[in-house]
Amino acid sequence: MVEASTHGGFPDEAGPRIAIATLACAALLIIGRFPRSASLGAILATGFFGGAIIALFRVGQVGSPPQLICLALS
Repeated sequence: MVEASTHGGFPDEAGPRIAIATLACAALLIIGRFPRSASLGAILATGFFGGAIIALFRVGQVGSPPQLICLALS
């Protein structure tokens, strides 16, 4: 994981921050009782997956399975 993130141009310390951001987006998206938080979670998750698509594009993995999954989820 660390090798893949450094290959993508991210520092070694970015892993835990990325995981926390992903879990926060998922938590906001899952909370269905509050429409505002679910909408915010959907917007943040879309931005997160868009960033993942751009990161994969930057390292030359255009059309790779992880990029296609991010595209399908966003």
